[in-house]
This record gives sequence, structure tokens and C-alpha cells, in this order.
Amino acid sequence: DVPVYALIVDTRLRGSCGCNRYFCVITGVGPYYIKVGRVGATRMMCAEPMMQVEDRYLAALQKVSQFGFFFGQLVLGYEHDNKPQRLLFNPGPDEIPE
Repeated sequence: DVPVYALIVDTRLRGSCGCNRYFCVITGVGPYYIKVGRVGATRMMCAEPMMQVEDRYLAALQKVSQFGFFFGQLVLGYEHDNKPQRLLFNPGPDEIPE
């Protein structure tokens, strides 16, 4: 139950990955295809389960190459071990909680 948030404003993606806050630039490269720039994050230490979720999320985010929507959810697609994977986000507030 580690909260992960994403907020997209213009060409910037930022949010919370559990313990730390992250940020990056995204660019469109075609219909439903995007490129995620280098991901930066704050460097606080948290409990190990939270850090594991954060590490997996940030690694996946760096590989994202597609986006779409599915029943109101934002879907970010990427590949891991040559298999399609996806990150799903429910709609939320327009601001990331502090």
C-alpha cells in the first residue's frame, strides 16, 4: 500500500513514488508514443518495502514509451524482459500531496 502519484503538466511529469518525489520531462514522438527523459528524484531513505516499490516504479518509468487511457485510467506502457507491461493511474487531485 505505497502511494504512487503522477501529475502531467505540459511536458513535465512529476509526482511521489512512495517515499521520494520524482520529476522528468516527457516528449511526444508520435500518436500515443512518448519518450521519458532522465528521471530525477529526492534522496530520502524510508522503510525497505517502500524503497523496493520506489525502485521498481522508477525503473519502469524510465522505460515508458507509450501512453493511453482505459476506463478513465492513465496507462503508461513499457517493456520488461521483452514483455509488454503497464503502469495504471486512477484520476486524482490536480496537485500532488506534500
